[in-house]
Amino acid sequence: MAQSADDLPGGNIFKQAWVTITSFFGSFLSSDDDEIDETTGLTRQQKTLIKKSWSYVQEDKLRIGVLIFIKLFKAYPSSQQLFDKLKDFTDMEELARNKKMKAHATRVMAAFTSIVEYIDQPDILDELLRNTSITHYKLRMPPHYFEDLGGVIIEALSESLGDKFTQKTKEAWLVYYSYMCKVMLEEMELLEPSHDDD
Repeated sequence: MAQSADDLPGGNIFKQAWVTITSFFGSFLSSDDDEIDETTGLTRQQKTLIKKSWSYVQEDKLRIGVLIFIKLFKAYPSSQQLFDKLKDFTDMEELARNKKMKAHATRVMAAFTSIVEYIDQPDILDELLRNTSITHYKLRMPPHYFEDLGGVIIEALSESLGDKFTQKTKEAWLVYYSYMCKVMLEEMELLEPSHDDD
């Protein structure tokens, strides 16, 4: 039986998360630790949770990085076709062992490490995200790819970290990834040729 779009990781999960989650936290939180960062929508406590969870990821980053892409390709088979060097694999176990897959996963995890490290430096963070968007735009990645990937990342972190990936940690990542998507999709839209040029 085919999965509906609602059953798949990612997709709609992020479309309204930015507004919904930040307004929810904004209504209930008030201490210094819960003061919301106007740029990311994260509280100090949420930033701490993200950094802590990523420190656990670092202990097994290659395996988790590969897992993210295997999950992405299983949930969204068309996404695999966006990767010239990976698109012909049908055996996901074989793909997981492939050196090109491992190299790509390593690059992506390194990029995420930078995004976590600069969580408190909005100017650098913004530039990192916009550069990521520009790179993917040049590779003709469709905008929905970022949303699809987000749900898969959350699922992979939850599966890999188990009890260390608490509900509060998940909520923090949802807010942060929603912010990342917002910036990257905004940049991608700016890169689209203007209709006035027609």
